[in-house]
Amino acid sequence: MANNTIAVLRQMLASLDDAKKYQSLRDVMSTMNAPDLAAVFEDLPEEKMPVLFRLCPKDLAADVFAELSSETQEALIRGLTDREL
Repeated sequence: MANNTIAVLRQMLASLDDAKKYQSLRDVMSTMNAPDLAAVFEDLPEEKMPVLFRLCPKDLAADVFAELSSETQEALIRGLTDREL
């Protein structure tokens, strides 16, 4: 997906998160493919990653995690509880 499309998706997800529209966030993310969603996660602030990751459907979350860089995976893991891992 083009970088400008990723930027638009990133902005849209940030706006929904800021507005606490979690069901809308989940709905949007469930329509995205794992590589595109992973590209969005790569540039998220570390504190936002766990919140958005928890909203992903489980199968999609696993695929997104596999697509993330090792640095982003580590940052995400730091934000998750032991139970979630």
